[in-house]
Amino acid sequence: MKNLILGVVLILTLASCAKVQYTPEQAGKDYAKLLVLASQGDSNAQNSIGVIQEKLGNYDIAVSYYEESVKLDNEVAQYNLAVLYDEGKFIKQDYNKAFELYKKSVDKGYPYAENNLAMMYYRGKGITQDYNKAFELLEKSANQGLSIAQYNFGVVYDNGRGVKQDYKKAIEWYEKSANQGNTKAQFNLGIMYANGQGVIQDKKRAKEYFRKACDGGDQKGCDNYKILNQQGY
Repeated sequence: MKNLILGVVLILTLASCAKVQYTPEQAGKDYAKLLVLASQGDSNAQNSIGVIQEKLGNYDIAVSYYEESVKLDNEVAQYNLAVLYDEGKFIKQDYNKAFELYKKSVDKGYPYAENNLAMMYYRGKGITQDYNKAFELLEKSANQGLSIAQYNFGVVYDNGRGVKQDYKKAIEWYEKSANQGNTKAQFNLGIMYANGQGVIQDKKRAKEYFRKACDGGDQKGCDNYKILNQQGY
């Protein structure tokens, strides 16, 4: 009999850019208008041009527009520029700059920045590791409804790192994230129901969560769904 593929439960990922005022699809019609607004000091327009240019692969231009928006204290641009420094894919990696920019965005209550700053504290990436601060920031972000933060908060309770392990709370936060379509949360719920962690073991329900994860493109979810299906659940 095949065993379930557990995979790695702890998956703490950077959130993608969000809260963009203009999409690339709209840019064809509105780009000229955006340029005018940006030249007039509209920080949202500056940030939006930065996002568009980043998606087009024009990273130097993107950074310059993000920087102009950051000067006007735009929390989304602060976050977007921080991600570039954090990942170091298109500009020189600089955790200090990423931290400073995330912190500014966090001070304005931006949930994506709260999540990513929490990850820096959780991993001790460029700063002293501090689980308490990571927990505090994740809680703020998760309570604002951010799916990735809800997932990460579930992981913290699941692993019991920096907080007392609590499978029931892990499930609570995984469910919030899973209900928003987060496939990693759906997969982890499948594992918990399959193993009876924090819940009564229920392989039929586990199979349903694996199916949802599979439908969202999670290969491990597909593999585990097939295993349980073959076992008659």
